[in-house]
Amino acid sequence: MNLNKSWKYEDLPKSENASVNPPVFPSSLVSKPKIVLPSGNVSLTDTAKQLFPLLKETHRIFRRGDKFFIIFSNGEKLRPLTPDAARSEFDKVAFLIVWRGGGEGELKQVLTNKCPRETAVGLLETQEAKTIIPEVLGVVNFPIITEKDGKIHVSGKGYDAETKMFVFKSEKPLQVLFSDAKAALFDLVSDFDFVTPSDKTRAIASILTPALKLGGFINGSVPCDVAEANESQSGKTFRHKIIAAIYNENLSIITNRKGGVGSVDESFNQSLVNGSPFLQLENFRGKVDSQHIEAFMTAEGRFDARIPHVGNVEIDPSKYFLFLTSNGVESTRDFANRSSICRIKKQPSDYKFKEYPEGDLLTHIKKNQPFYLGCVFAVIQEWHAKGKIKKQPPQHDFRDWASTLRAVTEDILGLAPLMDGHLLAQVRVSNPSLNFVRNLCLAMEQTGEWGHGLNASKLAEFAFDHEIEIPGGRPEDVGDVSKANKIIGIKMATLFKEGTRCEVESFFVTRTEQNTYRGEKGYILEKLYSFGKDSPQPHNPHNPV
Repeated sequence: MNLNKSWKYEDLPKSENASVNPPVFPSSLVSKPKIVLPSGNVSLTDTAKQLFPLLKETHRIFRRGDKFFIIFSNGEKLRPLTPDAARSEFDKVAFLIVWRGGGEGELKQVLTNKCPRETAVGLLETQEAKTIIPEVLGVVNFPIITEKDGKIHVSGKGYDAETKMFVFKSEKPLQVLFSDAKAALFDLVSDFDFVTPSDKTRAIASILTPALKLGGFINGSVPCDVAEANESQSGKTFRHKIIAAIYNENLSIITNRKGGVGSVDESFNQSLVNGSPFLQLENFRGKVDSQHIEAFMTAEGRFDARIPHVGNVEIDPSKYFLFLTSNGVESTRDFANRSSICRIKKQPSDYKFKEYPEGDLLTHIKKNQPFYLGCVFAVIQEWHAKGKIKKQPPQHDFRDWASTLRAVTEDILGLAPLMDGHLLAQVRVSNPSLNFVRNLCLAMEQTGEWGHGLNASKLAEFAFDHEIEIPGGRPEDVGDVSKANKIIGIKMATLFKEGTRCEVESFFVTRTEQNTYRGEKGYILEKLYSFGKDSPQPHNPHNPV
């Protein structure tokens, strides 16, 4: 028999010189369907039409763009389905056979140990594979609260074809009274010393944002939660861990490495592809300046994440939430405009944090995660019952997020105005000179020695003594007071173009001038700076906590 000739599977001729001999299947595999791999007259399309419906039924294989992934239960939720991995998956769902030619034109079905790699590559590239295998936009460890037919609906486990989300593992959230939910959420942040009541409001908003966004209650992008503190060990990362724990998740940590293998952009892309919804840029020093991440924050629909050995993977950015921690973040203005900045201060060394039967707050949340997620859902249900109100937001790039969270935090929870003081914080983090002044003030506050009548040289010495980075300075110039003196003079001049007082957060700097004798140079007009802190403002009367 000529095996290159086109034959119909069911019409293979039977004669003395051509026969069909069905294989004998092991009893352990009898329950699996028999799939003929491309061979004889069976094409890639023929095989794909039979094979990929079986893979779909496993609820483990999904598509993102034109790439295929396997869902895993560990931290790497989504692993690219390589051709070699696909071969193993094929074996799990079907008994694979091929047509083989024998002696004297004989044609036989033969059991094959594994699908050939080149065949696996071809099958994954078929249109049938991309049509049959469902697309997944995100994988989470918590149910999603949505609205269906005007009513609140909470998803169960597994894949939801409507939202294209996969809920891997979760406990059903508890039903909590709104009053209890409100008190419990306020208690979660009670041990943090926020700079202003509005910083506290933004911390609560960050807890609610993932549920509101994934549930479709917020259109458009959501901001990066920027946790900023006056010094290390203030609780920045801890606050972000609390948010992730409420949603039964862990943070995917991205550290600040410059260029090459393991750079910020590469680590960021890898975390996106792995599928963890909470991504944290941890303890960033210096300027946050990644056009790639900024593009992600405003991308709509699809975003290309490129990783080694896989290539570009299409990501839905709306299924991810970005966090950043820093003791003094400096960013581009675009990044600042796309952020929600939440500032905290380190508690005194003798401060007594709340204790729980399970241990610290994070352990307590993990042990009672269904309750705390139920608290989040209770707040959303209260807001939904009151008509899903939105308030006109002040200036912010992500207007729908701001208008939604203003209504939820201010009108439903009775917290201080969400965006009070935020514009000034955005301006400061994108202004290296203001950041420098803030860092000087924080160091003076810690030492209790406020500087008065300091010239640029004295400021340079103070900065070096307290390891404060001078904006625009080079690493090799550390300790060179003369060079730092010139840089500081230029930077400070930009802050006093329209007056003699500069304010940053609760601190202020005043500038005076005096004639100072410089020996052979005679008298020169010297600029002197004095630092201080304003008295704390009374709490907003509309803030009940």
